[in-house]
Amino acid sequence: MNSLRSILPDFLHELSKAHDEYEACVIFADTLCSADPTLAFEVFLRDSDFGLHSIIQRGHSIGGEYDVMYLNHGGILHGEIHYSTSGVNPEYIQLLSIMNAITSLMLSTMTNRNRASNNSRNLGRTALLMTTIMEMLSDIILQSTPKGIADIGGQFLMGQLMIGTYGILIKEKHGNKDFISSNGISNEQRLHILSQIDPDLECSTIDGFTCIGMIHGGYSHGALILGPQSNMRSYSDDDMYFASMLGMVIAVSLERARLYAEEQKLNQLQKEMENAAIVQNNLFPSFDRQYPHCELSGIHIPSLEIGGDYMDVIPYPDGSLALIMADVSGKGIGSAMIMSMVKSACTLLVKQEKTPEDIIREINALIYEHTASDIFVTCIFIKMHVDRTSFISINAGHEAPFLKQSNGSINGLEKGCMVLGVLKELHGIESEMFPLECGDMLCLYTDGVHDSSLHENNLLKEQLSQISGGDALSAHQLLSKMGIVESDAQSNYVVDDMTLLLLRIV
Repeated sequence: MNSLRSILPDFLHELSKAHDEYEACVIFADTLCSADPTLAFEVFLRDSDFGLHSIIQRGHSIGGEYDVMYLNHGGILHGEIHYSTSGVNPEYIQLLSIMNAITSLMLSTMTNRNRASNNSRNLGRTALLMTTIMEMLSDIILQSTPKGIADIGGQFLMGQLMIGTYGILIKEKHGNKDFISSNGISNEQRLHILSQIDPDLECSTIDGFTCIGMIHGGYSHGALILGPQSNMRSYSDDDMYFASMLGMVIAVSLERARLYAEEQKLNQLQKEMENAAIVQNNLFPSFDRQYPHCELSGIHIPSLEIGGDYMDVIPYPDGSLALIMADVSGKGIGSAMIMSMVKSACTLLVKQEKTPEDIIREINALIYEHTASDIFVTCIFIKMHVDRTSFISINAGHEAPFLKQSNGSINGLEKGCMVLGVLKELHGIESEMFPLECGDMLCLYTDGVHDSSLHENNLLKEQLSQISGGDALSAHQLLSKMGIVESDAQSNYVVDDMTLLLLRIV
């Protein structure tokens, strides 16, 4: 969306040249369309008999769900704006709300001007007030922090109302109230006002201070606290009108600043997640490396930017090969950090030529000691003989890998132990040994691959059964046969991380 800084000043300039209500509404509609050509809306004006008439319609026909904003100011309902709510960016609603308030003010000004056409003094006062409000909007809209917004608002209060004492109070989260800008109000007076003020007030008096609610969207965002004027006279209707308009502008600007701050935080978090995803992808093995007597390929599709699956191929010093597949409970940054810890430990232990049983025990102890009690890891660890004629397998609560032999039979590798990280020590770890021949295939995968097959629980096994030992097939191609592909599109979001590793004996 175009910046509010560029849209609103131009809108205010054009609106000030409108001669009648219709021209004002046309300028409103043209400005809104230039900001968001896709927004569908319709403008209605009210006639002297209180009937509503459609005068402008932009975008596609208003159908389905739509919302209504009222062109209402100073107790006068000038008309309505109907707009489609389908797929509308919340930032456009903020812009629409601000422009609606400004247009309502202009329509009221036109009404007052017509009523006071024979009274040049009142007309001059209204024109001066309108000019002041336009200056106020231009200055406040440039501020991006609550303190900056409130301080500029305080300057307009003191200059327009000729007061030296004011306070701007906002409602924070959970209903708390606090002053974000003030002048001439003691700490004792602040505390007393905070204890007495009604959070949803429209107008009240506390200890000689006039309190005017900052109302926007039917909701109170806080209050303006006005001290006595320098000439000790009562506030006029124009003064109250100006203060209420200022309160509305501050409320809208505070909401915009809040949304902007949240957007900045989300953008920063997104950048951090993207950087973390790059780091994590570098932790997965490169399948460009060639290993004797076998071919390897793998694929990892996280459900979020980063995931909790772990896949690795680590050579032993003697040429044996460790194949590891693990799945950390949960998703996101926490699971990815545990995955990184497991990878570091596995790499070190393999380089130290630890046995598969010892590696499983030490990984279990590491997870148990350094993670929360509700965290666990499923794991499959395979040590393949240096000449690739056999392998040893330990399954720690993981999805059973498939061994497809050259004769077509498919076996699941299920023996092992319970999941890792639940008990301090593991007992009764079982391992199993399988012989290997040319054309045999090993398929390791996480439960995200199993769950992705929906109700067809044997889909992966069926796909493997249709593959010949001589077929050239990668992990990517196998997942594609199952209808699973890598994509950045939101429509291809996956519920759980999916990781698959294929090894073929050659």
